[in-house]
Amino acid sequence: DHWIDLRWSIREKMRYEPELPRRPQHHLTPNTYTVPTDKKRAALCWKVRCDLASGLLPGKT
Repeated sequence: DHWIDLRWSIREKMRYEPELPRRPQHHLTPNTYTVPTDKKRAALCWKVRCDLASGLLPGKT
């Protein structure tokens, strides 16, 4: 009976103890970085595709 009283007293004491402060959550943001060579390559491919669709031949560099 003593142990039950002890357990209940500890339980009551823990109920009124302040909680630990919560750590702020980190908001995950997707990485939108694109490698610069991919940007240039995609733009060049699109330009060539539009030129070919218009009937223009790609010029020599």
